Amino acid sequence: NTCLQLDSELGLYARRIAYVEILNEKPGAMSILLGEKFSWAYNPDDIRSRLISSIIACFMIARYRLHRIKEERLKEKTEKILLEVGDHLRTNNYLVGNQFSAADLTFCSLIKPLQRVSCFINDYRFRIIFEYQERIRRDYDPKYPNIDNFVEKMADKHRTQKQENEKRFLIRLWAFLHQINFIQRFFIWFMTMVVNTVYGPASDDEEIPQFQRSSSSSSSP
Repeated sequence: NTCLQLDSELGLYARRIAYVEILNEKPGAMSILLGEKFSWAYNPDDIRSRLISSIIACFMIARYRLHRIKEERLKEKTEKILLEVGDHLRTNNYLVGNQFSAADLTFCSLIKPLQRVSCFINDYRFRIIFEYQERIRRDYDPKYPNIDNFVEKMADKHRTQKQENEKRFLIRLWAFLHQINFIQRFFIWFMTMVVNTVYGPASDDEEIPQFQRSSSSSSSP
Protein backbone atom coordinates (compact mmCIF):
# COMPACT_ATOMS: atom_id res chain seq x y z
CA ASN A 1 0.00 0.00 0.00
CA THR A 2 2.83 2.39 0.83
CA CYS A 3 4.58 1.75 -2.49
CA LEU A 4 1.33 2.14 -4.43
CA GLN A 5 0.51 5.40 -2.69
CA LEU A 6 3.99 6.79 -3.28
CA ASP A 7 3.94 5.83 -6.94
CA SER A 8 0.46 7.21 -7.64
CA GLU A 9 1.10 10.52 -5.88
CA LEU A 10 4.75 11.39 -5.31
CA GLY A 11 5.98 9.63 -8.46
CA LEU A 12 3.59 11.50 -10.73
CA TYR A 13 4.24 14.83 -9.04
CA ALA A 14 8.02 14.44 -9.19
CA ARG A 15 8.05 13.46 -12.86
CA ARG A 16 5.87 16.37 -13.93
CA ILE A 17 7.93 18.87 -11.94
CA ALA A 18 11.18 17.43 -13.32
CA TYR A 19 9.88 17.63 -16.89
CA VAL A 20 9.22 21.33 -16.44
CA GLU A 21 12.71 21.81 -15.03
CA ILE A 22 14.27 20.03 -18.01
CA LEU A 23 12.22 22.06 -20.48
CA ASN A 24 13.32 25.27 -18.78
CA GLU A 25 16.96 24.27 -18.38
CA LYS A 26 17.74 22.21 -21.49
CA PRO A 27 14.77 21.85 -23.85
CA GLY A 28 16.97 20.20 -26.49
CA ALA A 29 17.28 17.16 -24.22
CA MET A 30 13.83 15.98 -25.28
CA SER A 31 15.27 14.79 -28.58
CA ILE A 32 16.95 11.80 -26.91
CA LEU A 33 13.57 10.06 -26.97
CA LEU A 34 14.35 9.45 -30.65
CA GLY A 35 17.93 8.39 -30.00
CA GLU A 36 17.33 4.76 -30.95
CA LYS A 37 16.40 5.78 -34.49
CA PHE A 38 18.52 8.88 -35.06
CA SER A 39 22.08 9.31 -33.79
CA TRP A 40 21.88 13.11 -33.96
CA ALA A 41 19.12 13.03 -31.33
CA TYR A 42 21.76 12.46 -28.64
CA ASN A 43 23.25 15.87 -29.36
CA PRO A 44 20.89 18.49 -27.84
CA ASP A 45 22.77 21.31 -29.58
CA ASP A 46 22.11 19.90 -33.05
CA ILE A 47 19.66 22.05 -35.01
CA ARG A 48 17.52 18.97 -35.72
CA SER A 49 17.38 18.17 -32.01
CA ARG A 50 16.30 21.71 -31.23
CA LEU A 51 13.50 21.57 -33.79
CA ILE A 52 12.18 18.14 -32.86
CA SER A 53 12.46 18.91 -29.14
CA SER A 54 10.03 21.78 -29.54
CA ILE A 55 7.47 19.40 -31.02
CA ILE A 56 8.08 16.79 -28.32
CA ALA A 57 7.78 19.48 -25.65
CA CYS A 58 4.32 20.41 -26.94
CA PHE A 59 3.16 16.79 -26.69
CA MET A 60 4.63 16.44 -23.18
CA ILE A 61 2.98 19.64 -21.99
CA ALA A 62 -0.38 18.40 -23.26
CA ARG A 63 0.09 14.78 -22.14
CA TYR A 64 1.30 15.51 -18.59
CA ARG A 65 -0.58 18.81 -18.17
CA LEU A 66 2.65 20.61 -17.40
CA HIS A 67 0.96 23.95 -17.94
CA ARG A 68 -1.29 23.28 -14.93
CA ILE A 69 1.39 22.54 -12.35
CA LYS A 70 0.90 25.82 -10.51
CA GLU A 71 -2.86 25.58 -10.73
CA GLU A 72 -2.84 22.05 -9.29
CA ARG A 73 -0.32 23.10 -6.61
CA LEU A 74 1.96 20.15 -7.32
CA LYS A 75 4.94 21.80 -5.68
CA GLU A 76 3.03 22.27 -2.42
CA LYS A 77 1.69 18.70 -2.52
CA THR A 78 5.18 17.32 -3.13
CA GLU A 79 6.61 19.39 -0.30
CA LYS A 80 3.92 18.07 2.06
CA ILE A 81 4.80 14.44 1.27
CA LEU A 82 8.54 15.04 1.59
CA LEU A 83 8.15 16.87 4.90
CA GLU A 84 6.10 13.99 6.32
CA VAL A 85 8.72 11.47 5.19
CA GLY A 86 11.47 13.71 6.56
CA ASP A 87 9.82 13.79 9.98
CA HIS A 88 9.65 9.99 9.93
CA LEU A 89 13.32 9.65 8.95
CA ARG A 90 14.46 11.80 11.87
CA THR A 91 13.68 8.91 14.21
CA ASN A 92 13.90 5.97 11.79
CA ASN A 93 16.50 4.65 9.37
CA TYR A 94 13.97 3.17 6.94
CA LEU A 95 10.46 3.93 5.76
CA VAL A 96 8.89 0.68 6.94
CA GLY A 97 10.24 -1.37 9.82
CA ASN A 98 13.87 -1.56 10.86
CA GLN A 99 15.38 -2.86 7.65
CA PHE A 100 15.63 -2.08 3.97
CA SER A 101 12.44 -2.86 2.04
CA ALA A 102 10.70 -2.27 -1.27
CA ALA A 103 9.29 0.97 0.15
CA ASP A 104 12.79 2.43 0.47
CA LEU A 105 13.69 1.34 -3.05
CA THR A 106 10.47 2.79 -4.45
CA PHE A 107 10.77 6.09 -2.62
CA CYS A 108 14.41 6.64 -3.63
CA SER A 109 13.56 5.90 -7.26
CA LEU A 110 10.60 8.26 -7.25
CA ILE A 111 12.44 11.26 -5.80
CA LYS A 112 15.40 10.83 -8.13
CA PRO A 113 13.97 13.34 -10.66
CA LEU A 114 13.77 15.95 -7.90
CA GLN A 115 17.56 15.95 -7.67
CA ARG A 116 17.45 18.00 -10.88
CA VAL A 117 15.01 20.54 -9.45
CA SER A 118 16.83 23.37 -7.70
CA CYS A 119 13.94 24.44 -5.47
CA PHE A 120 14.00 20.98 -3.83
CA ILE A 121 17.65 19.95 -3.85
CA ASN A 122 18.74 23.34 -2.47
CA ASP A 123 16.03 23.54 0.20
CA TYR A 124 17.47 22.78 3.66
CA ARG A 125 14.12 21.29 4.75
CA PHE A 126 14.64 18.35 2.40
CA ARG A 127 18.31 17.78 3.17
CA ILE A 128 17.46 14.76 5.30
CA ILE A 129 15.51 13.28 2.37
CA PHE A 130 18.38 13.44 -0.10
CA GLU A 131 20.92 12.33 2.51
CA TYR A 132 18.72 9.30 3.14
CA GLN A 133 18.51 8.63 -0.60
CA GLU A 134 22.28 8.89 -0.88
CA ARG A 135 22.73 6.43 1.99
CA ILE A 136 20.32 3.92 0.45
CA ARG A 137 22.06 4.17 -2.91
CA ARG A 138 25.48 3.83 -1.34
CA ASP A 139 24.49 0.75 0.67
CA TYR A 140 22.21 -1.05 -1.78
CA ASP A 141 22.88 0.20 -5.33
CA PRO A 142 25.65 -1.87 -7.00
CA LYS A 143 26.17 0.87 -9.62
CA TYR A 144 26.75 3.62 -7.05
CA PRO A 145 28.09 6.27 -7.56
CA ASN A 146 28.18 5.92 -11.36
CA ILE A 147 25.59 7.77 -13.41
CA ASP A 148 24.44 5.61 -16.29
CA ASN A 149 21.54 7.78 -17.40
CA PHE A 150 22.28 9.92 -20.44
CA VAL A 151 19.89 12.68 -19.40
CA GLU A 152 21.51 12.92 -15.98
CA LYS A 153 24.97 13.08 -17.50
CA MET A 154 23.88 15.79 -19.90
CA ALA A 155 22.12 17.74 -17.15
CA ASP A 156 25.21 17.57 -14.94
CA LYS A 157 27.39 18.70 -17.82
CA HIS A 158 25.04 21.57 -18.61
CA ARG A 159 24.86 22.63 -14.95
CA THR A 160 28.66 22.52 -14.60
CA GLN A 161 29.09 24.56 -17.76
CA LYS A 162 26.51 27.05 -16.52
CA GLN A 163 28.35 27.46 -13.22
CA GLU A 164 31.66 27.98 -15.04
CA ASN A 165 30.04 30.59 -17.28
CA GLU A 166 28.66 32.36 -14.21
CA LYS A 167 32.13 32.38 -12.65
CA ARG A 168 33.61 33.80 -15.85
CA PHE A 169 30.89 36.42 -15.93
CA LEU A 170 31.59 37.41 -12.32
CA ILE A 171 35.31 37.68 -13.09
CA ARG A 172 34.60 39.86 -16.12
CA LEU A 173 32.15 41.93 -14.10
CA TRP A 174 34.73 42.40 -11.33
CA ALA A 175 37.35 43.52 -13.84
CA PHE A 176 34.83 45.87 -15.44
CA LEU A 177 34.01 47.43 -12.07
CA HIS A 178 37.72 47.96 -11.44
CA GLN A 179 37.94 49.73 -14.78
CA ILE A 180 35.00 51.91 -13.81
CA ASN A 181 36.71 52.78 -10.53
CA PHE A 182 39.88 53.72 -12.38
CA ILE A 183 37.95 55.87 -14.86
CA GLN A 184 36.03 57.48 -12.02
CA ARG A 185 39.22 58.32 -10.15
CA PHE A 186 40.81 59.73 -13.30
CA PHE A 187 37.71 61.81 -13.99
CA ILE A 188 37.70 63.21 -10.43
CA TRP A 189 41.40 64.07 -10.69
CA PHE A 190 40.91 65.70 -14.10
CA MET A 191 37.91 67.75 -12.99
CA THR A 192 39.75 68.85 -9.86
CA MET A 193 42.56 70.19 -12.03
CA VAL A 194 40.06 71.98 -14.26
CA VAL A 195 38.24 73.55 -11.32
CA ASN A 196 41.48 74.69 -9.70
CA THR A 197 42.67 76.20 -12.97
CA VAL A 198 39.48 77.93 -14.07
CA TYR A 199 37.56 78.85 -10.96
CA GLY A 200 39.93 80.05 -8.35
CA PRO A 201 43.24 80.15 -6.51
CA ALA A 202 45.10 77.07 -5.52
CA SER A 203 44.98 77.86 -1.77
CA ASP A 204 42.87 79.75 0.74
CA ASP A 205 45.68 82.28 1.33
CA GLU A 206 45.33 83.58 -2.18
CA GLU A 207 41.62 84.19 -1.78
CA ILE A 208 40.79 87.85 -1.03
CA PRO A 209 37.88 88.08 1.42
CA GLN A 210 34.85 89.94 0.12
CA PHE A 211 34.81 92.46 2.98
CA GLN A 212 38.39 93.46 2.18
CA ARG A 213 37.42 94.15 -1.41
CA SER A 214 34.52 96.29 -0.21
CA SER A 215 36.74 98.23 2.21
CA SER A 216 39.34 98.86 -0.45
CA SER A 217 36.72 100.10 -2.87
CA SER A 218 35.12 102.48 -0.35
CA SER A 219 38.44 103.99 0.80
CA SER A 220 39.67 104.79 -2.66
CA PRO A 221 38.94 108.39 -3.86
